[in-house]
Amino acid sequence: MANPSMDSSPGAPQQVHRLEKNVLSVPNGIALAAAAMAPVIAVVLNAPAAGPVAGAALPLSFLLAFIACLLVGNSIVQFARHLPSAGSFYTFNSYGLGKTAGFFTGWLFWIGYAILAPGLFTALGALYQSICPR
Repeated sequence: MANPSMDSSPGAPQQVHRLEKNVLSVPNGIALAAAAMAPVIAVVLNAPAAGPVAGAALPLSFLLAFIACLLVGNSIVQFARHLPSAGSFYTFNSYGLGKTAGFFTGWLFWIGYAILAPGLFTALGALYQSICPR
């Protein structure tokens, strides 16, 4: 079945499909930032380790991390309003710093996710083993 938006007849004008501008809101940006840089499992695994060292300052450190997430989320929203694309950081860096920077950004994200996921699953397994011993 042919896609009507991809009409390739000689007389048909080429349509470039882009994302709509100003669709991403601040809460959406915060959700994206949290999903990209602060998985809940990291908080669960880091809090018990940081508690004895940070002591009563632990809630303050989480508050500062939350403020950092808000700032990152706001930055993503602002960039997305000017550069509406599904490419995210690749698009932002390609536009601002050049295609080479965009290329390396894409690969760094890929490598980061490829390393982060197995590491988080390993940490979750270790946590589960310590909570539910045989």
